[in-house]
Amino acid sequence: MGILLVIIVTFFIGTCDGQLAFRFYAQTCPNAESIVLSVVQDAIARDPTMAAALLRLHFHDCFVEGCDGSILVDNGLTSEKRASPHQGVR
Repeated sequence: MGILLVIIVTFFIGTCDGQLAFRFYAQTCPNAESIVLSVVQDAIARDPTMAAALLRLHFHDCFVEGCDGSILVDNGLTSEKRASPHQGVR
């Protein structure tokens, strides 16, 4: 399952406008990627539906205005988080 997750994430990173890059935190937080991988693997181990939920969250965030986490920000009535297509995203 870990290889599948890496392949999926790699595919989406290559198609995003959010300027994502592997090893972005290599200097400031060298363990960032391994920490995130560990947390995601643990979450999927506890709840197998989490893999699909994370993939859907990534899709909804990255294909609107780039991978910027804006789907998680509640900044008023016009926020991306409140947009009707995003309702139900875990």
